Amino acid sequence: MKTIKTTLLLLSLCVMNQFANAQIVYTDINPDLTGGQYGLDLNNDGITDFNISAFNMNDANGYSSYVRAYGLNGNSVALSSLNSFYAKGFTSGSTIDASVVWATQGTLKSKYNYCVPFGSCSSGGSGSFGGGDKYLGLRLIVNGQTYYGWARLKKVAVSNNTASFVIRDYAYDNTPSHSIIAASISGARLAVENSLIESDIALNVFPNPVSNSTTISFSLPKSEKISLKIFDVNGRLVTILSEQVFEAGENELVWNADDVCAGIYFFQFQTAENLQTVKLIVTK
Repeated sequence: MKTIKTTLLLLSLCVMNQFANAQIVYTDINPDLTGGQYGLDLNNDGITDFNISAFNMNDANGYSSYVRAYGLNGNSVALSSLNSFYAKGFTSGSTIDASVVWATQGTLKSKYNYCVPFGSCSSGGSGSFGGGDKYLGLRLIVNGQTYYGWARLKKVAVSNNTASFVIRDYAYDNTPSHSIIAASISGARLAVENSLIESDIALNVFPNPVSNSTTISFSLPKSEKISLKIFDVNGRLVTILSEQVFEAGENELVWNADDVCAGIYFFQFQTAENLQTVKLIVTK
C-alpha cells in the first residue's frame, strides 16, 4: 500500500510539472531543413503531429506539383478562407486562434497543367506561401485540450514535376485554448532540434531513448570549462550535471534518469564559444 501511495505521488508531481509555468515552447530546426517531407512534433512528446510533404504527379492528364500540410490524430492547419483548400500564410505578428478556419489539410502552394481530351489546359502556381518567410497556423489537440502554434517556412517552390520547401522553426503556447502570435517566442525555452553547431567538439549521448541512464561523451581539443545541464520540455532546469573544467581529449559522464518522469528532456552542452542541445526521450 505504501508503494501505491508513492507511485501516485510521483504521477501527480509529473502532471503538475507538465502544466506548471505555461509559456511558449519554441523549437529551432538547426540547420534549416530543406527537402520534400517533414514530420513535425509540435509539443516535442515524441509523436508526429503534422506532416508537411512535397509531391508531384505526371500522368496522361498532364503534370502537377504540390506542397501540403496534414494534421494527424485530429490536429489541423489554418486555411486562407472558408471552403478554400489553400493553407493561410500568416505574416509575423498575426494572431492564430479559434477564429481561424481550420481543416485537416491545406495546400501551401501548387502548380498544375491538367489537359482534358479536347486540348483545354490550365496552369498556375497558386498558394499563399512564396519565396519569403510565412507562418503556417497549427492547431494541436492533446487529451481533449486545444493548443495553437505556428511553423515558419520559406522557399516553398513548385514547378513542372518538382516541389520542395524549407522549414526553419516552430512554436506553440502550452496554455490550453490560448492564442499565439506568429513568430512570437517571448518567454520561450529554446529547444534546438538536431543542433550540432560546427566546432571541434565531438558530442555523443547514448542510449537515447533513455530508460534508466545515459552516457554523455565528448572530445575536447583543449582544456576548458563546460556547463552540462538537463531541462524539461517546458524549459525548467532539472539538474546541473557539471560546471567544471574538463581536460583535453575524451571525457564522459552518466545521467541517471531514475528520478524523473517519462517524457521529453533537453541536454544542453555549453562552452564559452559553443552551445549544443540534444533532445532526450525518457521511457519508463
